[in-house]
Amino acid sequence: MESNKSLYFKLVAVVLLIGLMFGLKAYQDAGKAKKTKEVTALKKAKEYVAEETKLYLKLKHNEEFGVSSVRYIPETEGYEIMVYPVKNPTVEFMVTKSRATGFQLNGSYKDTLRALESRKIMEPFAEKISDKYLLSAGFNGDIRDEKDYWNMEIPLKEVIKKYPNKTYLGMSIFYFIDIKESNKKEIQQKIYEIVKYLESLKLGSYDIEIEFYDEAYFKDKDVERIRKEKMGPSGMMNFTSQYTNFIEYFIKIKSKEGQLTYHFPYGKKIRKYQDIDFVEWTGYDETSPHQIPEVIKYREEKWKELSKIREKAMKNKKNLK
Repeated sequence: MESNKSLYFKLVAVVLLIGLMFGLKAYQDAGKAKKTKEVTALKKAKEYVAEETKLYLKLKHNEEFGVSSVRYIPETEGYEIMVYPVKNPTVEFMVTKSRATGFQLNGSYKDTLRALESRKIMEPFAEKISDKYLLSAGFNGDIRDEKDYWNMEIPLKEVIKKYPNKTYLGMSIFYFIDIKESNKKEIQQKIYEIVKYLESLKLGSYDIEIEFYDEAYFKDKDVERIRKEKMGPSGMMNFTSQYTNFIEYFIKIKSKEGQLTYHFPYGKKIRKYQDIDFVEWTGYDETSPHQIPEVIKYREEKWKELSKIREKAMKNKKNLK
């Protein structure tokens, strides 16, 4: 038989083990309770911010707004609130609230409406080239200092017509088609239509960038969905950065008041559609942190293929640009 002393130590060990188990469970339960409490507090905070935002916008614009999402940003102790007017739910914009702004709500509904108008003005020109494209366009500049610009009852076209010299247009169009001898002339002509239209507006200045992406890679991809869901608020810029290895050509056109439109980077003035050049993209970057091995491999193979085509063309004294 075991001695009383041995039984005593076993009993103490069992009691300590049971106590440790209960203590661990209590600690875990406390941790869960704390986490649940924090989640509940954050949920309530988001609900409060959502209601506060709706009230703020209603008082400012005299119409009802809905909230589609509220995102908490720990780094700024602030919130990003996606909202929309109830009468037109397709118009979505962001309102922010953070320590940097004294936790004041900031967001411009009217900016969003004017941006949509800008897009509608330029869309008919953009879609003439291809029905698969991304477009960002904004008529702004010093025209924003005019009261008419912020009066939504006055169409943007009329405001531009009234203050052309104060208006600047920044526009980017991304196409997902290959440039070939068979389509080059038609695309040049369509872009020239954009140039002539903008010159007719007699704007203070404008800056256009058009990028052409690899057609095969994006054939089955919903580019608008990619831009909206994965690119964030700086959608178009992030798209260029993310897919830089798939850009094949680009066109950059600028203008300044009192000068003819000129072509970047050569400074060539555009007087006819043949003056529009497709500049070969040289921003291929195999070390880009945005690129994954699959993308790099695909692009390397594509460049080898293009190099062979160009080499053959040079032998035949043809210019594919």
